[in-house]
Amino acid sequence: DLEPGSPKLISTLRKLKPFHSLKELESTLRIWGRKGKFEEALELYFGVWAVDSFREKLRSGKNSADLDETATVTRGSELMEEISNQLRPTTRLMNLAIDACARANPVQQSLAFEIFEDGATSSGNNGKKRGEALAECFYIWISSCFLRP
Repeated sequence: DLEPGSPKLISTLRKLKPFHSLKELESTLRIWGRKGKFEEALELYFGVWAVDSFREKLRSGKNSADLDETATVTRGSELMEEISNQLRPTTRLMNLAIDACARANPVQQSLAFEIFEDGATSSGNNGKKRGEALAECFYIWISSCFLRP
């Protein structure tokens, strides 16, 4: 899991570090999703959510109450400082993650709906964006029912 201080979070942060803009990250997610690199694409997607969550905890002053001051957490905090502030969860990233689920073999329909539900219920998305994500989920349903043997 991508909990603060976990080795998996540290690894994901290192992978996010080269991306200086959201457009670069979106492009990579799109390419990896289309090339079948489902797990790698979703690791970046969930990493962006983890970074955003961690930053929110730091902004709200919960760092000392919620996070242990271990060397791993400290290293994670240092890596977060190096990651572009432009990298944040967006509907477009959610759609790309759902698309990667649709293109996975086998289709990851339940995971796609989890991504949709989490993204659609987050505070930053409005009705139009939820509709766009719902269209992506519909695509997954269609592809899993009709396009695959």
